Amino acid sequence: MIRNVLKPNLLLFVLTSYCYWIHSNCTIFQIISITTGAIFVYVQSLSGEALSTTNYLHVDAAIHVPLLKKESPDIFKLLPDKFLPDYKSLCWYTEADAFMCLPKVYLAGMPKCGSTDLFAKLTWHPNIEAPRCGKENHYWARSRLGKSTNHLEKRVIEKQKFQGYLNQLGPVNLLGQKDSLLMDGTQSLLWDLLGWESRYHLSEKPPYSNAELINAVAPSSKVIVVLRDPVERLYSDYLYFNGNMYGPRENRTAMSFDEAVRAELARFVTCLSQNNLRMCCYSSENNPKMRLHLGIYICYIRDWYELFAENMIVITLEDYSKQPLPVLYRIFNFLNVPQMPLAELSDYIKSDSKKNTRSKSDSSKGGMLKNTRKLLQDFYHPYNIELAKYLRDTRFIYRYK
Repeated sequence: MIRNVLKPNLLLFVLTSYCYWIHSNCTIFQIISITTGAIFVYVQSLSGEALSTTNYLHVDAAIHVPLLKKESPDIFKLLPDKFLPDYKSLCWYTEADAFMCLPKVYLAGMPKCGSTDLFAKLTWHPNIEAPRCGKENHYWARSRLGKSTNHLEKRVIEKQKFQGYLNQLGPVNLLGQKDSLLMDGTQSLLWDLLGWESRYHLSEKPPYSNAELINAVAPSSKVIVVLRDPVERLYSDYLYFNGNMYGPRENRTAMSFDEAVRAELARFVTCLSQNNLRMCCYSSENNPKMRLHLGIYICYIRDWYELFAENMIVITLEDYSKQPLPVLYRIFNFLNVPQMPLAELSDYIKSDSKKNTRSKSDSSKGGMLKNTRKLLQDFYHPYNIELAKYLRDTRFIYRYK
């Protein structure tokens, strides 16, 4: 992590290089403040237009460990000083000689981005193990502390002990399997901090992210994130979750989607006029029936990338759908597991039907209205650009016509 001991000239060189890559007409920097672990930079173009004011480096995650220990003392009491060095997963023996393991890999990402199918394909590999409880358990994001309901979502999630979570993972399946990687596929890990406002009344934004929690517990973890065009993601999310969780399917139409989008856009823009972007992205007031905020990927990716950059890979559903083999081989290489024979893997992909695709009922609804699409494209485009610049990957621009 860069500290404030950096010499000014070196810092200016780094920032100038970064700015030139993003904006070829950048010329003026104002270092608003340099504090321990954080640099705030104001970038101005030749035309005088303010291009960005961004906290590029957040406060060191280590300072949040005392807070996390206070919230979840049972986690840190059960964790070992060191994991077993001959296991690729994060395994250890407790004082009672019980064998326990934590996931080494987290398949995080957004809902309706293809993670269910990707999880199935990855865990077909003999060295990648699924938890006994299945793809998603939501321990870190939800049941670690329990979740009280908000006024939009009428449900309560009971608090779960860390030992219960470990038992759900099925560590016995890894006993002796030293080359196996346990993979957690919980999507909410990337974005869900529901209820943080009730715990930290005086904070203007969440005091920590789930990334900082995983980093405090298992800093050597590897993270796979799956994204897709946020406009398409939102429509798929609306059709799927509203049908399964929030009411009868027949009530969902392109017109009802348009109405819901406009209402949530107005609410979110109001939030931005009163708060910072990070607070609005993680707000417990975001409508669970119209999860507009989940498409602002830069909000969540930045929190994870700052801690797991070298151990994090971001892929797109678009690439995976068109060419699954190269994407799978890229992930196998990232996880440092043996590559599967091409013919064998290709045959498996052909024989295994895609998981969690759009139902016939949802498909019969047709596409969204053109005006709705344009409205969402205009809203997401600046955030897509910011993500593409942050990751230095033009795939995330999603060039809308």
